[in-house]
Amino acid sequence: MEATIQPSIVPAVLEHEAIAGLTGRRLRGRRFSRAQDTPEYSLDSLMKYMNLVLGVLTQHAVDHEVIKQIFRQVYYFLGASALTNLLLRKDMCNSSKGMQIRYNLSHMEQWLRDNKLQESGAGSSLEPIIHASQLLYAR
Repeated sequence: MEATIQPSIVPAVLEHEAIAGLTGRRLRGRRFSRAQDTPEYSLDSLMKYMNLVLGVLTQHAVDHEVIKQIFRQVYYFLGASALTNLLLRKDMCNSSKGMQIRYNLSHMEQWLRDNKLQESGAGSSLEPIIHASQLLYAR
């Protein structure tokens, strides 16, 4: 799973612009990333992939505790990779991008609630990237 979602972490979490008009797609005449233009690296495609994996695990009657552990590990990986990339990219450090990242992360948290995985602890593994995004848009 990690190898499959690795290429979509930055475009889906950091670059995805779900709030229309909040940030521009261009910065000083250059594009942020080519990956954001392809639908296979969007936040929606990441959520669809996680739905697919959850469906397969449920279909094969994997114990709910094991499913919670799997998604806790996946969310830890997502959060750590997103935070690392955020810290390495100076162009992401502005208040509008912080709001956008927080909005994208809230969709991931909602996915956990929708699938009754909120008690897994997966949401708490996103706390470092959530705090970083909140610092970006704090006055």
